[in-house]
Parts: sequence; C-alpha cells; structure tokens
Amino acid sequence: VIAFSESGQVLANHYHDFPQIFPQPGWVEHDANTIFETALDALRCVVEQLSDAPPAAIGLTNQRETTVVWDRASGEPLHNAIVWQCRRTSDACQQLQSHSLDVKSRTGLFIDPYFSATKLAWLLDHIPSGRERAAAGEICFGTIDSWFLWKLTNGRVHATEPSNASRTLLFNIHD
Repeated sequence: VIAFSESGQVLANHYHDFPQIFPQPGWVEHDANTIFETALDALRCVVEQLSDAPPAAIGLTNQRETTVVWDRASGEPLHNAIVWQCRRTSDACQQLQSHSLDVKSRTGLFIDPYFSATKLAWLLDHIPSGRERAAAGEICFGTIDSWFLWKLTNGRVHATEPSNASRTLLFNIHD
C-alpha cells in the first residue's frame, strides 16, 4: 500500500508477504481471506503513518487474473483463489483452441490458463454442487478487485470495471 500526495510524492508505504499455496506442480493458489486481511493490514499501517488528515481517495491495483469464487450469503470463499500463473487448466485450454479466433475477436485475448474463464470452469467443477449453486445465484465470481469490493461493502456491491473484466476471457470488449 502506498499513499501519495497530490503532487505524486510518496507519503507512506507498507508491504506484507503472504503465503503461496502449491497443491501440485504448476498449480498456484492463495487463501482469498489472507489476501484481503494482508492488504487491509498494510492499509491500516499506511493510514497510521499519515498525519491526522484522512486519505481523500483510495485506489486498488491487483492481480487481475487471479480468480475467486465465494458464497453470496456468507461471503466465504468456496476454494482458494486460483492465481494468475497457475497452469491447471492447460488441457482445457487446448481443447478450446478451435474457438480461439472467435474468443480473440470478442475478448481481445487468446485462450490461455493465465485468464479467469477456465479457472472459473475448473472451480465450478470442483466445488460441491458448484455449477448448480452458480445457476441458482448462490455463488459470486470475480478477480481480486471484485472480491475486495464485496468484502469492503459487506456484500452490498459485486462489481468490477472494464480493465479487470477484460482479463477474464468472459468480457466482450466491443459491447
């Protein structure tokens, strides 16, 4: 977390590591609650370093391809977040290559496990009753920005913005 003055001078900063989870070779996960709590703790540390004036605005940069699925009612993650560099969906991406040009024309992206779509499909197939719960509206999906927004608003806002949505392989960049 970094706080800047209006002129761009760094006023305060703080950084925390958090553990990565490697369930098997090529797979990378993070505990979504740990990501949130670590960022929130770093934010608190920066705010404490500032003078008595509260921040005028807060911005968020994030791992735009890291995928989180959580229960809409409880707000609890249903699985560890699947991190951008995870390659567990490589085979699924290979099976979708015949759709590559269509996907590229709609999303601007090539089919690759780096992006969220195949991670989401994997999660829905590995969370008990995942697809059924998603169809019933019981599950939320998002990248880290939408997860943070959900948490910071106590579940009142489930949203993202175009630059994050565009990294999911699910966003039509034209309309």
